[in-house]
Amino acid sequence: MTKARFLVAAGMAALVGVPAFMSQSARADDTDLRAVNNRLDRLERSVNDLQQQSYGGGSSSSGGSAPAGGGSASSADTQARLNDIEEQMRSLTGRIDELSHKIDQTAQDLQSYKADTDLRFKDVQGGAGAAPAPAAGAPAAAGGAPMPLKPGATAGASAPAAAAPAAPTVTLPNGTPQVQYDFAIDLLKRGQFPQARDALKQFLVEHPKDPLAGNAQYWLGETYYVQGQYKDAADSFLKGYTTYSKSSKAPDSLLKLGMTLSQLGQKDAACATFGQLKEQFPNASPAVVARNKQERQKAHCS
Repeated sequence: MTKARFLVAAGMAALVGVPAFMSQSARADDTDLRAVNNRLDRLERSVNDLQQQSYGGGSSSSGGSAPAGGGSASSADTQARLNDIEEQMRSLTGRIDELSHKIDQTAQDLQSYKADTDLRFKDVQGGAGAAPAPAAGAPAAAGGAPMPLKPGATAGASAPAAAAPAAPTVTLPNGTPQVQYDFAIDLLKRGQFPQARDALKQFLVEHPKDPLAGNAQYWLGETYYVQGQYKDAADSFLKGYTTYSKSSKAPDSLLKLGMTLSQLGQKDAACATFGQLKEQFPNASPAVVARNKQERQKAHCS
């Protein structure tokens, strides 16, 4: 009984650490744990009552004699009730273990989501990195090409000629590159991905050598990635890594290129990309290093 109540306490403590926006399933587990805790309280009271009745009847030396056979019947009834309670306790303990496992899994899922969100939106306000290399033309198609092993490599054969691009849905405001960059990032933060994409493309055309160009190229790739347009995302992240290899966002671009290739089913290229990141950027931020390790394991890289 002590172990069971300890497990309940541990389960409730785990729930305290789960953010308020946890899934409905986790909320149901919370309710179940509370119900189990209440049942354990009732069972504990029942056991205490039975123990008091048993000990009280056995130690009494005053008063009239108990009816013949009454003591045996009472003892048998008490034992039966204790056996029933013990069985319920085992059942509840198993339920607690199951719920605790589900809560732990939910907490891990939320932690993974938080890590992905932190990585995606860290430095979203934009900090200027080292001066990037001059911008190149449109990014090469990722297709089925393997991961490039050095800056300047292409992602494979050139894509077929595309139709004329649609007119942009937004126009950058007048002002400094920083003002225009912030405008595009604000659209991204609001979830207006097509508009943010247009703004970032305009920024890269107008300011290809600005220190913020590498950041803009990375976030352009994100506008494709979050909408499942993985081929376009791969093109953008590849360009962010090759053209802006000196940018502070180059490690992030290489990481997301590997994740995008994995989404495209190109395991070998993805694993090569994760390995490239580890070798070329050993001093990348802890968030990037941790996520790179996680994605390598997820892709079952050797």
